[in-house]
Amino acid sequence: MRKYISAAAAFLFSAAALPLFSAAGPAEEPVEITDLTEFNAGLEKMTSSVNSIDSRFEQRKYMDVLQRDVVTSGTFSFVRPDKIRMQYDAPVDYAIVMDSESVTIISGGTENSTPVQGNPVFSQIRNMMTACMTGDLSVLGEDFSVKHYEDGAQYLVVLRPENSFIREYIAGIELRFDKETMALLSLKMMEDGADSTEYRFSDIKYNLH
Repeated sequence: MRKYISAAAAFLFSAAALPLFSAAGPAEEPVEITDLTEFNAGLEKMTSSVNSIDSRFEQRKYMDVLQRDVVTSGTFSFVRPDKIRMQYDAPVDYAIVMDSESVTIISGGTENSTPVQGNPVFSQIRNMMTACMTGDLSVLGEDFSVKHYEDGAQYLVVLRPENSFIREYIAGIELRFDKETMALLSLKMMEDGADSTEYRFSDIKYNLH
């Protein structure tokens, strides 16, 4: 179950708010902002024009027990309103597919599906996915606290779980956006202890579906 939650949470936030993706650069010390007018306007403008995303991705998972990053890669696809597919092709062949009805794990030619309806774990994941895809983080309600920062060139959005169940799997999520283009520069998901997962995207194509 932990594997499903961590994987699903990771890839749903990798598509957060449907902005452009690019490589992240060094950032200054962030300063919290309270007037979100400019941020929300830029994000809404970007998300309203995107119906699908296809890209390559590199996942860098830091494991404290190994004291190093474990690197995997593959292809990512999102199609509105809620279809996501993350296909790992190196070093293993493995896929996760999620929509409003089910979460499917494909490995070694075998598919295992779990219905979303009636399952509180995947219902929560679906709610998080919807929030990220639409850019409306307010639908997360009291399950997450959200803070916004800027450092002169970037926006930093920090999500911290308030729900004790979610905190068992996710310590926090950080999203960095380019202030001018609203490009998502980086995504980092903090897990137990010092473990973390970072996603980097390339070869992005929009509205192919």
